[in-house]
Amino acid sequence: MALSKAQVDALVQLSSILKQDHELIGQVKASMDNELKSFVWNDPVGHAFIAKYYEDLKRIDEKLIPNLISYCQYLDKEAQIIGEYGTGTL
Repeated sequence: MALSKAQVDALVQLSSILKQDHELIGQVKASMDNELKSFVWNDPVGHAFIAKYYEDLKRIDEKLIPNLISYCQYLDKEAQIIGEYGTGTL
């Protein structure tokens, strides 16, 4: 019972950390977007930088963020299952 409680706590803590990281990524992205929009980009170097930034950001938006969310849901589900096992409510 104590071992399952420790496992549940560890899973919940990891899920919480990943959710905080997800929020932090969103805050950093919003801040960077605001910074980019505040400058006038009238030269080829600026246009290339912005294009590369948004191209590289696609990997974060399309892969990292959905995988973080999916993994947090998985951890929460597993913590619930282990918690039910530990309390005998299965």
